[in-house]
Amino acid sequence: MKKSSILMGMFLICACFALSLPAQAAPQLEVVGGTTFDFGDVQPNQTLTHEFVFKNTGDSVLTIEQVKGG
Repeated sequence: MKKSSILMGMFLICACFALSLPAQAAPQLEVVGGTTFDFGDVQPNQTLTHEFVFKNTGDSVLTIEQVKGG
């Protein structure tokens, strides 16, 4: 009984401490105009381009380290 009370008390103290920590600054990525684009019908050997606009709406620096095409 005593061990479970001590464990419960430690858990509650840790939970209260975790909730009281201030939120850390973090980047947040917003893709303006949508995350996909449909080129429609494409002819063979036709070169296509599309520009995606990214906006950092967070309160920290956003670093894009890798991009993959689908």
